[in-house]
Amino acid sequence: MRAMSRTAKDSAPALVAVNPVGIGLALLGAAMAIVAIFLPLADTSAFPAGVKGNTLAQGNSGAAFVYVALAIGVLAATYRYHSSHRARWGVFVLGGLILAAAIVHGQNDSLFTLVSVDPTTGATDYSTASIRADAAIALYVAGAGGILTLIGGWIMRRGSTAIDIADQDVADDEATKRCPDCVETVQGAARVCRYCGHRFDGTPVVTA
Repeated sequence: MRAMSRTAKDSAPALVAVNPVGIGLALLGAAMAIVAIFLPLADTSAFPAGVKGNTLAQGNSGAAFVYVALAIGVLAATYRYHSSHRARWGVFVLGGLILAAAIVHGQNDSLFTLVSVDPTTGATDYSTASIRADAAIALYVAGAGGILTLIGGWIMRRGSTAIDIADQDVADDEATKRCPDCVETVQGAARVCRYCGHRFDGTPVVTA
């Protein structure tokens, strides 16, 4: 049983000391990805008429859900890293996905096609000419959040200090020992068994 537990322990990822810098960058990146969906998506300065749905949350709920889901994934992976003290690539990969989503959405013409809104009814006015606007702050914030999460994930995976548990394992093994006479468990430093009086240094037991 001891050999099996040692094998399982050796095959598991090494324990690491939690890196607060990596955690902070990952959480900041996740927060930026969520905030980004509420920020202006397209630059409307060249389109003086009112514009409807100029954020991901308003104009494309599917794209907005992608950032929310990825951000939640970052939070879950960061918590797992913090609670288990095991460094994995999850946060790094999710940060790359956030950055990739920002790049892909930046190439999506439909997200930046501006159509005016009738000021009296608030309805979209397709009778007027539409333009392809430049990207505003939203995707830049999302992309920056992805980069910060990437860096945070890299620090978690590569920048965390490994905890040397070999000495602790030896200490655990030597903390107790079994008496060869009565087979009771006693403290590892004991020289005399408190149950039967056996001397571990080989000195004969003197009985009255």
